[in-house]
Formats: sequence, C-alpha cells, structure tokens
Amino acid sequence: LLSGFIWVPAFFHFSGTKVHTNFPDLVFYPITHLIDGFLADSYQSVGDICQNDGILPAFTSIPALLMAVYFFFNKGISLRKRIAYLCLVVFYLVMASTTITNTLLHFGSAPTWFPSRFGFLLAFLVSFLGNEELCHVEEKSLLGYLFGDIVIVVFLLLALFVPNIYKRTYSPSLTSWLIFTATILFGWMELLLHKLLTNKKFTKPLSFSLKALLVPLCMFSSYEGANHILAVNRRDNAY
Repeated sequence: LLSGFIWVPAFFHFSGTKVHTNFPDLVFYPITHLIDGFLADSYQSVGDICQNDGILPAFTSIPALLMAVYFFFNKGISLRKRIAYLCLVVFYLVMASTTITNTLLHFGSAPTWFPSRFGFLLAFLVSFLGNEELCHVEEKSLLGYLFGDIVIVVFLLLALFVPNIYKRTYSPSLTSWLIFTATILFGWMELLLHKLLTNKKFTKPLSFSLKALLVPLCMFSSYEGANHILAVNRRDNAY
C-alpha cells in the first residue's frame, strides 16, 4: 500500500511514451513464443525485441530459470506459497499470450516491446523463485528433481521443435548446453550430498561450496545472454 502512489507517475509515463493508443488485432502467440524469451541465444534479429515477455536473458540466467522451475516441486516450501507464485507466473504468461491481453497489461497502449514493462517483473520473479529454491535446496526430494527435470525437458523440446511466431525454433549454442547441463548436475549433486552424507559437519561446507560455484555460473550465463543480444544488434547495425 505504501508504494501504491508510484502508479500515478508510472501511468503518466506510460501514457506519454506510447506511439498510439489503438488496440492491435487479436493474435494468439504460440507457447514457444513465451518460452524462448527466457532462453539465451533466442534473440536472432532486432525484430525479436517485440517479444511480449521481453529479452529476459539480459536480466536473468539459465541457472536462475532452472532453479525457478525446481521451486514448484520442492516440498520444503509450503504448498500454499508454491501455488500462489504459480498463479502469478501463469497470470503473466496468459496476459502475454495474445496481443489484446498484453496491451491491456500495458495500460491499453501500444507498442509494448523492450523495455518490456512487465517483462522486467517476470525476470525479477524468475530470479526470486530461483533464489528461494536455493534457500531450500537441501529439502528437495528425489521426485522433486525428477518432476522438475521432466518439465524442463518438455519446455526445451517445445522450444527446439515447435516454431515460434517468427517461424523459427530455438538453436542453443554449445555454451548454453553446457550451462544447462552444469545446472542440472548441481541439483543432483546437492540431492546426493544430503541423501548420502548424514553428518552435517561435512554436508554444510560441501553444500556451501556447490552453491558458491553456482554464483559465477549465473553471472557468466547472464553475461552470455546480454552479450548475444548486443552482438546481434551490432550485426544488424541497430547502433
């Protein structure tokens, strides 16, 4: 409630920085259009900046995204909390799934591209959920990791084989594959660490070391995503 007043200048800013106020024609975006906005290397041309979910790799990272998926399968986190955040994520994705709902979420004005207003909120939410998962990673069960990996694989297959709105499929670089693999291995190593070693004298420092290794991995992944966007813009002489 204390921050509610911020909506007043935000409203005037949004309404004063739009090209027009006409509603666009209704277009339903394929699910891959929403998925590949989170993935590094998905940005292929300056036209991709119009993605409703924003250019998220510039602000998040592959490890943060994967940890956010695992968050919803962690029994160490209350079910009510997981359902509440799931509803919030689904709300944003549903609003981004059509041109009309996306425009409504942007004060009913177009254009809605980068800096994709609520794309920043979604990027922050992904990073926040990833951090929540890391805070409770020692409470994760075997089934939690299995279900999380299944969801990740399904989304990845959709991005790899189902064309997005630009008639393209996701083509990750070798670096992205390595980051994906390293992050998933981190999760399984954490699980094995807490299941096989019962002596907390050893598990705590080892677990801390694993989490410490994840920090530079997140930083490098974020850098790679942002650097890829800049490289594409330089190639297309965007600036």
